[in-house]
Amino acid sequence: MNELPFLTRSHLDFDKTAQFSLVLTEQSGNTGDILITGATKSGPFSYKYSLGNTATPTVTRLNLNDVPIFVSVSAVDAFMNPGTCYISLSLHINGTLCQVLLSGYVYSTQPLTWPMSDVRPSIPILVAPIGLTGSDPAAGAEISQTVPIYQMWRLKAIRFSLVTSATVANRRVHVVITTADGMVPIDLLSSVDHAASLTRNYSCVPVSTLGVFSDDNDIIIPIPDELWLNYTNTITTSTTNLQVGDNFSAPTFWIEKHYVNANT
Repeated sequence: MNELPFLTRSHLDFDKTAQFSLVLTEQSGNTGDILITGATKSGPFSYKYSLGNTATPTVTRLNLNDVPIFVSVSAVDAFMNPGTCYISLSLHINGTLCQVLLSGYVYSTQPLTWPMSDVRPSIPILVAPIGLTGSDPAAGAEISQTVPIYQMWRLKAIRFSLVTSATVANRRVHVVITTADGMVPIDLLSSVDHAASLTRNYSCVPVSTLGVFSDDNDIIIPIPDELWLNYTNTITTSTTNLQVGDNFSAPTFWIEKHYVNANT
């Protein structure tokens, strides 16, 4: 029987001590497990890896006895949501990167494979939206939330409340996006004033900018539909006539959280 046409150690001019390894780079938002499986000419291999629950890239080396014929990465946790685990897997020989085999998001219904196979997710999205709560500002302070390093956010909505003091003045709330060098590329604002001694709930959502958006205690601030922010961006409020006794609540952000490297 003819030898199967798979690349093995014997096809290369390496000596017998050549070291083969898979290098796994992982960024994740949970502590579940993933499974790296595959086969070389010698037989199957399997590694179980526990996620680090950090956006900081974590690198792990998995030693092999030969060139892999095929590899797959799948989620062990049945409830791992889309967008919570980004991985890349590369082949190294004698410590040198030879090829990136696969990269992408792994979740419960979406493994990654090399060579690529026709594996399709049950949910046609890469990243599921999640809710995050920001810090609670002190009285007289504005809301401020910086996107963490190694992350990029697709902002879907923001919600917060503002309780104004008895000091007579008409406040007007702006939501501002700033860059690390202090530029203000985006300044969004409420269409109505906020008077003294009142509590108002603000929702920042993608709606038309035409018209006045307020009813009873609720005020809407329109935001762009495709608002992407990286780790150099900060979301803040900038309130006209904000008084010392005025108090914002902790904001909640509805986002798609994507993992990136520090150069994105």
